[in-house]
Amino acid sequence: MKQQLSTDMKLSDSRAAASFIGDARVEGDLSSVAPRVLSAHQCPTRVSEPPGAQGALLATGHFGRVMGCWTHRNIGLHAHDEIQITFNLGAGPLHYRIDDTLVVVKPGQGATIPSWVKHSRDVDPTIPTYLIVIAISPAWLRAHDKAGYNVRGGVEVFAVPPSLAEILAHLRSSLTNPGFDAPEHVAALVDALIDGVGSMDAPAPFLNSGRLKGYWDKRILDAANSIQQCNGRTDVDHLAKEYGLSRSHFSSRFCAHFGFSPQLLINAVRMKSALHLLLESDDSIATISDILDFSMPGHFTRFFTRHTGETPMSYRTRSLTLESL
Repeated sequence: MKQQLSTDMKLSDSRAAASFIGDARVEGDLSSVAPRVLSAHQCPTRVSEPPGAQGALLATGHFGRVMGCWTHRNIGLHAHDEIQITFNLGAGPLHYRIDDTLVVVKPGQGATIPSWVKHSRDVDPTIPTYLIVIAISPAWLRAHDKAGYNVRGGVEVFAVPPSLAEILAHLRSSLTNPGFDAPEHVAALVDALIDGVGSMDAPAPFLNSGRLKGYWDKRILDAANSIQQCNGRTDVDHLAKEYGLSRSHFSSRFCAHFGFSPQLLINAVRMKSALHLLLESDDSIATISDILDFSMPGHFTRFFTRHTGETPMSYRTRSLTLESL
């Protein structure tokens, strides 16, 4: 039987919409756009050991999730409701496409991506690159009196200061060689990492202010709510027909409203449900694939890997739960 999952991304009024919507930018073929390159002075924090599948891959809690891994796959274009901070501790650069901007994150650098900003990542598989990525729930930040981190919208690349470099080194060690006290130790390090980023002299931006640029269409907001209420088990053609628009007209209005396509929101909601089921249930990969309305488990595995760089089974079997964070 299909299961219905709830998400915390409801958009029931204009206030919720304002927190959800980024600067409106119509999605198109990014290959023809001349990118603007962002970089910062390199910090000598790096990991030189060769890659290997060892230790924990990620740790999750109410704060969101933190992941430490060697990059070996590209990540497709996607968006999500968390604030993402990436730290490059490896030997090679990371190439992000964030909206229409090419962002290069060199070893010893970090980069922040606000909520609901579409992005992808390319890596060079011949250059081992270790990274730590933390995805933080904006609701958790507000609930834990960290609203002061709501500095400004935008993407930022920054040099990792020595204080953060030390925390990152301990965090990587705790993930690579988890002991009996790993959850408590990792939770303390993640909390220190979040506080450390928020207190940097040149603060990295966190929350995207999100605002409509003189554009409003209740049908589009209703469509976004519908995508979330059905946990992404829909398609663009069905939505366009439901709201009396052609597929192209519906997609262009959605992009003008939110800055990304309706398919990206459908994918984001399905990914959020997939993460919940993988980490919080004992359902098999095949069952999860069926719940999320994939035609076969292989399609779900490819979808998941394209969004995370890891397989669903790796995500499930190499995770820690941080009860205290």
